[in-house]
Amino acid sequence: MMLSVMRRLCVLIFLTAVTGGPAFADSMFTFTFDPLTYTTTPNGTVLVTATVLNTGTTTLANFDTASFTNFGSPFYDINFGFLEIPFPPGSTLLPGASRSFEFVHVTFFNAPANTYDPFTDASFELFDVTGAVVEASATTFPTFTVTAATPEPETLVLLGTGALGLIGAVRRRYRGHA
Repeated sequence: MMLSVMRRLCVLIFLTAVTGGPAFADSMFTFTFDPLTYTTTPNGTVLVTATVLNTGTTTLANFDTASFTNFGSPFYDINFGFLEIPFPPGSTLLPGASRSFEFVHVTFFNAPANTYDPFTDASFELFDVTGAVVEASATTFPTFTVTAATPEPETLVLLGTGALGLIGAVRRRYRGHA
């Protein structure tokens, strides 16, 4: 009986050493997007910002991976390269601390005016101090509103000046015939 307990204990210690051990029960964080709404033009690019907040009592260290589900569309492309490494090697996220970073770029190509939801199911993984993976998923996702292109004021002034000139020329022409 004692030998069986010792064997189980040895196996448990071995597995803990090999896998990095289980994450601490209080190793947790939230993963959110802020802002949740973006407005862009039919050919615009949006930098989507995310924030991680350590809500546990254990220090978190080093980014592991991130993922999301992309619905795909001929009107946009998602670049999943981080512009800022959220956790450079050797950095930590202390309890109560947060860190914001650029999560993805969404680039639109001749997109008609509409509201788009390009991705969902976004998750983010960090390591706790034991080396165990701690994961959090976002519960809300950003939406993107593409607005119709509006002419610039200078274009409207140029168009108005041309229209006034055309009206004056037509008026002079008809006055000359009367």
